[in-house]
Parts: sequence; structure tokens; C-alpha cells
Amino acid sequence: MQQGNARGTLRHESGFTLLEVMISLMILAVGTLALVQTIISASMVIRANDEDTMAMTASEQKFAEMMDMARKLGDELTESGFKGEFKHYTHTQYANFKFDTSRKSIADDLHPADPENTMYGTILFPTQGLQPNLQLREDISMGSVGVRDLNGDGKITDYDWKMEQQAALGMPRDLNGDGVVDSLDHKSDYNLLPVTIHMEWVSVLGKSETTVNGRPGPPMRSMDFYTLIVCTDPQ
Repeated sequence: MQQGNARGTLRHESGFTLLEVMISLMILAVGTLALVQTIISASMVIRANDEDTMAMTASEQKFAEMMDMARKLGDELTESGFKGEFKHYTHTQYANFKFDTSRKSIADDLHPADPENTMYGTILFPTQGLQPNLQLREDISMGSVGVRDLNGDGKITDYDWKMEQQAALGMPRDLNGDGVVDSLDHKSDYNLLPVTIHMEWVSVLGKSETTVNGRPGPPMRSMDFYTLIVCTDPQ
């Protein structure tokens, strides 16, 4: 009789251990978090670009309005073109304006700006003092900044005005073409009119500043835009 030896085959089942699964989940979580952060950063960049474009559109519309007024409203302002324009836009109700981002246009009485879609603009000149003694100066880089209604009384008064450093457009500089930078008031004889438009708006990308009552205000962003108006009709 022949006896045979039967040999069994031992099979090893391959798989993941608990430690391997945990490590894989950690790698997946880190990768997912990095992807989410990238998406958030990209969305913030897109939003910032959209806001910057809106602010630029607002300033361009206001600059165009100022140029148009310089041509059309001279007689009404009792002085020719640009000279009257300076007087016009240094008055508080004209120095400050609102831009409706939903309409992509400067708000007016017929279409007031929605507070949730509003940018606030301020027209600045190299001036010193407050109305009615406001001076257009060659020797300074200061701008009288008309700001929004800060105390909520529904009015813009001297309380809502502040002085802000403005070293743009080559100031100090000769504005009336006499070759001298002096400390006189040139609002009646200037040939060059430096203009800055300061835009600010509520944004989740902005920084919150303390208000007059000591409470933190809404997060705000701001941008400045510059131009130099050349007076073609000097007096």
C-alpha cells in the first residue's frame, strides 16, 4: 500500500490595518482642507477684484461728471467752468456722493442707493481750512476730506470733516503757472486742479475701525483714484 502525504496550502488574505486606514484618512483630510482653503482664497480674490472694479467705475463716472460740469455750468456757478467747479464740489453736499453697485451708477434722489449695495465717495482737493474759508493751496499735501454721516444725525456737519494726508499728483506744485509754489489761496486763478476721489465701502475683506461711540464699526475697504484737471479757460 502506498501512503501519500497530503499538503495543505496556507493562504494569506491581504488588507488594510486600522493604522493604515487612519493614516489614509488623515492624508485625505489634509488634502481636502488645502483644497477648501484654495477655493476660499480664490473666491476672496475674485470678490476683491469685483469691488475694486466697482470703485474704479464710480470714480470714472464722477470724474466724467466733473469734466462735464466744468464745460456746462459756468454761468450758473457765476464763474467760468473750472473755477466754479472747484467752489461747487467743495460744498459738503457735492463733495460726498454714493454709488449704487446694483445699478452700477451714482445714486441720486430718484434712485437712492441701497445701503447693502452702497459705496461712499469723497472728492478731495489740496485744500486747507473749512467752508466758508476753504483755501486751494500749492504748498501743502493736505486734503479736506468730507466723510459720511458719522454720528447718525442725518446731517453732514463740521463734525463729520477730518484732515487727511494726501501726497498725490505731485503736490506741492505750481497750480497757477507763475513758476512759484507759494502759500496763497489759488481757488480763483488756478490752471491745474489736482483731484482725488476717495472710495470706501463695507466689505468682509476689510478692517473694522472703532467708531465715535467706542464700538467697532463694520469692516471697511477703501481706494483712492487721482486725476489732474487742466483748466483751458483761466481767469
